[in-house]
Amino acid sequence: MFNKILSIQEIKQKKESVLQSEREACSPLLTDYSQIPVIYEWFKNYMNRLDCPPNPESVNQRKKFIFVILYLYAPASILGYKMPNGLRAKIAVTLGVQKHCSVSMYCEDLIFLSQHYKEFRNDIEDVFRYIY
Repeated sequence: MFNKILSIQEIKQKKESVLQSEREACSPLLTDYSQIPVIYEWFKNYMNRLDCPPNPESVNQRKKFIFVILYLYAPASILGYKMPNGLRAKIAVTLGVQKHCSVSMYCEDLIFLSQHYKEFRNDIEDVFRYIY
């Protein structure tokens, strides 16, 4: 009987520890959305410095930019959690996307791309180091 109570206590402690870790991992590095257009300019400047600069307006480059922004402002949203209010709209305006739902569509495969395509992942890491 007491083993069961001790087991429940241990589970509760582990659960609290995991939830605390999740809160810490989900905390944004930045909160001021007015900086997103500035970050986009830095992103484009970085891309223009490459030997063979890609078109920053291409879907693939937009996805890289969105990944970086989500990592900075709402890391959990990369995994499908809800974006904070106003973030999707600010990204859409910055990218010149008329339909804000397009931003959500760009987000659908970010984890897949970063896990399965080394070049995509490396580009994101390089851009992040340049920006942050």
